[in-house]
Amino acid sequence: MGLQYLRTGPLAAVNTDKDGGFALTSKKGLALATLAQIARPQYEELLVQPDSLLQDIVPEYVYACKSVGEKLQDEELTEALLSSLQKGSRKFVTKVLTTVKSHKPVGEVSMRLIHSAPQHFMNPAMRWIGWNLKQFLSRQQHILRDSDHLIQLLRSVKVPSTARLVKFDIKDFFMSGHHDDISLLTSKCFPPAVQTGARDLIDSVNPQPGCHCAGC
Repeated sequence: MGLQYLRTGPLAAVNTDKDGGFALTSKKGLALATLAQIARPQYEELLVQPDSLLQDIVPEYVYACKSVGEKLQDEELTEALLSSLQKGSRKFVTKVLTTVKSHKPVGEVSMRLIHSAPQHFMNPAMRWIGWNLKQFLSRQQHILRDSDHLIQLLRSVKVPSTARLVKFDIKDFFMSGHHDDISLLTSKCFPPAVQTGARDLIDSVNPQPGCHCAGC
């Protein structure tokens, strides 16, 4: 009965940022809030012809994939990075999904947009880039993995009587940067021999703002 009501009624169940959690909201309000988010300045509407767009970005992506494979002398990696194209997939459109930041005080609960591209032809490269970043970050002992890791470390901390308790939120930090700087720093997480090729691949997947390719 509850599922039928959600299908036909005015309310929708939206995923929260806690695994397995849902929040109830009005379907009309959710649609209006999503459209308002997409209308913000960082979303630049581009009217393009898909065929001509793909003719530009596919060769660049193929070149970057082959460059990485050659530097690492790994033909299997090259094949894996190009596997979506070899299967005939040329989809590059992303879906805009919504989730709710529910663990906030009253009045601060907000919606968060997530860009999902499960059928994007660059997915193999995205997964490879993500895997390399995880490998690099896992070796950095000063980085917290999750809440359980934080609790584990706090158990061994001895707090002096002169210590002061400070509360902060991640929103208080500057969370963005210049595209070139982010691309360069990301490429440095890869083995030295492949950093140049990795950066080309990173720029293919996450192009310069205003560039009419890949993620645009």
